[in-house]
Amino acid sequence: MTVPRALRWLALALLLLPGVARAQPLPLRSPREPLIEVAVAGVGADVVVNRDGLRGRGAALCLVDTGADGSLETLRDADGASRIRAVWDAALPPRGAPTGAAIEAELGGAFFGRAEVDDAPNDAHGHGTAMAAIALGDGAGIDAAIGPTAGVAPAASLLVARAYDAEAGGFEDEAVVRAVRFCRLAAEADPELDPGRLVVLLSLGSHDGAHDGRGAFERAILRAAGAAPVVVAAGNDGGRVVHASGRALGPTPEEVVVQIPRPAIDDARFVVTVRLTRRDPDARFTIVDPSGARSPALDERSRWAAELPGARVTIAPQEGEAQTLRLTFTPGPDGLSGGAYGLVFEGASTFDVWLAETRLGPTFLRPELGGRHAQEREAIRIPATAPEVITVGASVARAAVTTGGGERTQDATGAGAATFSSVGPTPAGVPKPDLVAPGGWVLVPLSTGAREGDASNLVGGRADALRAEDGRVAIRGTSVSAALVAGALLLATERDPTRLSRARELLVASADGDGWTPETGWGQLDVPTLLERWGGAGGPSRAAAASRAYAPSDGTLWITARAPGATLSVEHGRERWTAPILAGAGQLAIPLGPRTVGDTLALEVLADGAPVATVEVPVVLERGADVSVGRGGCAVGAARAECPLGPVGLLLLAGLATRRPRRRRG
Repeated sequence: MTVPRALRWLALALLLLPGVARAQPLPLRSPREPLIEVAVAGVGADVVVNRDGLRGRGAALCLVDTGADGSLETLRDADGASRIRAVWDAALPPRGAPTGAAIEAELGGAFFGRAEVDDAPNDAHGHGTAMAAIALGDGAGIDAAIGPTAGVAPAASLLVARAYDAEAGGFEDEAVVRAVRFCRLAAEADPELDPGRLVVLLSLGSHDGAHDGRGAFERAILRAAGAAPVVVAAGNDGGRVVHASGRALGPTPEEVVVQIPRPAIDDARFVVTVRLTRRDPDARFTIVDPSGARSPALDERSRWAAELPGARVTIAPQEGEAQTLRLTFTPGPDGLSGGAYGLVFEGASTFDVWLAETRLGPTFLRPELGGRHAQEREAIRIPATAPEVITVGASVARAAVTTGGGERTQDATGAGAATFSSVGPTPAGVPKPDLVAPGGWVLVPLSTGAREGDASNLVGGRADALRAEDGRVAIRGTSVSAALVAGALLLATERDPTRLSRARELLVASADGDGWTPETGWGQLDVPTLLERWGGAGGPSRAAAASRAYAPSDGTLWITARAPGATLSVEHGRERWTAPILAGAGQLAIPLGPRTVGDTLALEVLADGAPVATVEVPVVLERGADVSVGRGGCAVGAARAECPLGPVGLLLLAGLATRRPRRRRG
């Protein structure tokens, strides 16, 4: 259901009335996308099943999503009653019903209580219905092949926060934060729910923001959630370069290429965010469009709007985030050109560039960043970048599926992650993802509100082509993985709700990997081991890792570890840093400061004074440069080649700093 703009403005006006509690407005961002890939084929997926008689009784999942179709049998109990306890719709005006008066007064929007949930708008997109079925659907909710209990926690309750803006094609930050606040308020107001057994699921995200995990959006979500764990999808940008990072060392320009396919729609646009830290007051950057036309010189304070031959470009500082600009490219008089747009940096500076939003219509190629500063990793989406949330990537559940559209396959990376799953760490170095769970292919029921021919819904309007023989549709994405992890937590909290505040650490300590990697985090979700750890049995294996090599411009290095004990220590020479170990896991950011490029730092990681591991970290000039430093041989021109540096090596790096990278043209 698309809400008329007039009603949306009415809802906003009601929020501004005296007596309506409200926080400081968040900066305007691109809508956060529901993180799932629309599948074109599928027969099923592995899901976490309940082996110990736990069904999530007494626990509640709060789904911040596109809604949920409560008419489906999978979301009803054995007596036919809906398992949805309440629905809140961010886009509708307050209804004035007595049961939701307090929530509507604080948050705006429309509240539907237990007796009214069948009157709430249906899920026209289908994403939220799919996530609910995966996390706690019963009966025929997902895959009959795994037994009668199809969802992970089929006895848990459901709260639904409908925060999706169909007109914008995503989730606005303000709506998401109010939705998370609804989760707590609804759990506290329902006498049959325990707020201490609440899990929040956010299968959404985008690249619009600074990616440091400390932005206004991430902080607001954590404040709104309180003690409830927040499970977030990592993103579906595996194999696509959406981030570039580097430094300009002098007068020779350094370039990041933004490769845009030819748009297929008239109102196309794309958004790029740039964080620029100038070491020289004269450091600047310019925009070069596919025709070669250049913008004026710009810096992190610039406000500019003008037409280049290829596009109209609007530039303004990113609200609430220092040294960050938002660049919006829209059609000029002759439309929006496809091809290679260049961001050329001159003068001593460091820079980060993100491809934050694209709306191009159906294109054969995907938009991405290029040039020697492009990062193949560091693609975790916001808000999964926050250190405190549970960030979930995807593994492969089924490699091949068959539907009405034929057979399709899903590949895994060498590390075992699905090829579409975003690879970490975050650009700030935070070790994400925390773990992975099966993310494709999975069969789910399609919301009855999802219309055939609506290209914006879960199945791209092609349900028949994506439908399996039993009527369900095949999907894949880190959204699926996050829903599985949320369902596992609902099971665990039935065993002991007092451990829910340590959910992230217990998931890390129980994942099946031998150590942390940027592709899979600490490994695959392991529900039996999670339940053991949750009950206090066993202990985690001893392992530690650095999230990446160290560049002096980073300032800090993140170390993640799991081990029994109370205190995590990292030592290097006479330097020592500590952090608490919680439920078998710990992590900390070490302020290393200036270090010599070419060195390898041997960091001793200890738990309560006992050795855990020695982590060797190479010191590199910059992340993603053509030459990185470590043990082994030396190669020039291949990203992340390894070579030890002496005086000759330093001269080599100086020469590379003056090399003009090749531009790709479309």
